[in-house]
Amino acid sequence: MKWCELLLEISLILSIALTFLPLVYRGNALKLLEILLSISLFSAIVARGFEVKRFPVVNLYESLIFLAWGLSLVTIIFSKNFLEIEHILLNLLIFIIIGVSTLLPPWEKAPHYLIPALKSYWLYFHVTTSFLSYSGFFAAAILGFLYLITERKERKKLFDKLSYQITSISFLLLSTGILTGAVWAHYAWGRYWSWDPKETWSLITWIIYAGYLHARITRGWGGKKSAIWLLAGFLATLFTFLGVNYLLPGLHSYL
Repeated sequence: MKWCELLLEISLILSIALTFLPLVYRGNALKLLEILLSISLFSAIVARGFEVKRFPVVNLYESLIFLAWGLSLVTIIFSKNFLEIEHILLNLLIFIIIGVSTLLPPWEKAPHYLIPALKSYWLYFHVTTSFLSYSGFFAAAILGFLYLITERKERKKLFDKLSYQITSISFLLLSTGILTGAVWAHYAWGRYWSWDPKETWSLITWIIYAGYLHARITRGWGGKKSAIWLLAGFLATLFTFLGVNYLLPGLHSYL
């Protein structure tokens, strides 16, 4: 078994434990396990990088590992603010993502190599910021969902506040991802923007979250409207991350 696969198995076990342990145990050991999960996922990314001899974010297998790591970071950064239910749902999502990555067929896990035009340091900035923004948007959507199904006012207020904070940070990351992607495209293809399906849907996703932030800041929107908006943003993010690659092939088909 390769190191990346072994570390993913360890991460899978940790995510299972973090999904169910909070139901019976609430001690500080849970935070330690979350840190270990994040370290394990990051180590899997590093191990995959040594295996393929490049930055490992080129195919679905690698992208899912990076997405799971991003979610683990969100869990750690906001751990003091999260309630038990947020920890459970986020770690459940991490478990599902890792599980899907381990069950992918061999051709999805096989190393894919970038064409020479795309071998650039801009890859690190563009993909890292984009994928971390996706992780944040996924987490914000979970909080939006919790807002809609929760009856207690104090919890609703907390979910609304945290989802806004996470979305604000993720929006900045997505903006950085789009800008660095445009610069990368200029060096690779000689143009900043080509209306490639991935570019177009990234812009659509950006507009959705820009609208969310604008409505909150200028119109004071919050509560149910914001939660529903976040779920719509999640669907756009999910399609940008996965749907475009399989349904609308273009210049980003290598990702």
